[in-house]
Amino acid sequence: QQEYQHPSQSSTERTDNHEQEQELIQCNESLRCQIQILEYQLQEQEKSSQQKELRNAELEKEMQERLAKRLATQMAEIEKRLKRDIEKNLRKELEKEYEGKQEQ
Repeated sequence: QQEYQHPSQSSTERTDNHEQEQELIQCNESLRCQIQILEYQLQEQEKSSQQKELRNAELEKEMQERLAKRLATQMAEIEKRLKRDIEKNLRKELEKEYEGKQEQ
């Protein structure tokens, strides 16, 4: 024995199925949009990360250049002092030699 189904029930079931199908389609579209948003955000984060890496590399290079300049300046100062000290010492030695020859 089968239950009797009123023709309107069949129509209601079809309407319910159609509504469920529409909900699934909307949900699917919503998920696609969310995926696109997440992909975009990921791309932006990757770009930002690459930009940070480039900036860090630029800063590192600039720091090394400044350090090299500072070291070069310090080396030049040291060379000047050494040259003056050597000249002083030579002058003293020559004066002593000259004075020693004068006494003889």
